[in-house]
Amino acid sequence: MICAVQTEIKALAPVAEPFRIVRGARYLYFPLQNSQEEISFHPVAGLPSNLQACLVKNYKNTVIGYSVAFMGRKLPVLDLNEFGAAIFFGKAKRYRAAPQVLFTDQKFRVVGFDGVDFWVSVKWKSQAQKETE
Repeated sequence: MICAVQTEIKALAPVAEPFRIVRGARYLYFPLQNSQEEISFHPVAGLPSNLQACLVKNYKNTVIGYSVAFMGRKLPVLDLNEFGAAIFFGKAKRYRAAPQVLFTDQKFRVVGFDGVDFWVSVKWKSQAQKETE
């Protein structure tokens, strides 16, 4: 099923509007820029088999977007807005360990809790006001 999601995203890569969340039946795609060339998917390690978070890169190995595919029966809790997205996949009632950062860059973060629950976020822009002179 992950292959089907990647095939769909490959078709979207040339035409998806940058900084607009694309919501599929079992995935979210966060395009930063379009790509007419071949793209590749680079999964974030440490996630369960029913969840895949990937960096989407072009042929120059530049990140052009992010994808999050969820293959389980239970869909995640989503908070989508113009500033980005927060996605939470949860099972546990209590946490025994501190959160573990599995991946982070300027726009994309994946955090794990006890290897059972996961939080993924994409930040397009900040809500902080800019200072003007």
